[in-house]
Amino acid sequence: MFKEKLTSINEISLLSIGVDADSIHSRIKEILFKTSESKGIKIVFVSDRPLKDVQSVRDKYKLKVSNVVVKTGENSADNWIYEHSDEFFLVVTHDIPLSERVIEKGVLVIDERGNKLNKDNIREALSIRNVMSTMRDYNLYEKKGRNPMRDKDVKKFSDSLNEIVTKYLNQTN
Repeated sequence: MFKEKLTSINEISLLSIGVDADSIHSRIKEILFKTSESKGIKIVFVSDRPLKDVQSVRDKYKLKVSNVVVKTGENSADNWIYEHSDEFFLVVTHDIPLSERVIEKGVLVIDERGNKLNKDNIREALSIRNVMSTMRDYNLYEKKGRNPMRDKDVKKFSDSLNEIVTKYLNQTN
């Protein structure tokens, strides 16, 4: 499932994790920082503003993390991630349309709650998203913001990330 078109360890070692970071939860960022530190994985946080915690962690602990700042605008971070998705073996996002786009290019996706999205389940996730959007448009459903991040969500994310990174690193060695 990982990038099958790669042919050498040098190509693989250049790959990193792309993060749709405009609204990522701080607990998820902490897990990503720890993953970068423990596994030596490069992580690229993409946002429409500088993320001071990313810069601080990079400078203080010399981690392989960076923050790409894109112009403010609808889907600007998503478009940047999509355009550069060949550089990632994994994308972290809760954006279902972005997930669909990068999955089509063969990139793995997990959301902030540790759900793995792939070719087998992305259509269902997109359908649910579209139904909920239509219900909101007709005032049949009112979303009151994002659901709170629970400890079980953080653990599931951590477990999913660890599983994917471990599998990726085992394939590259």
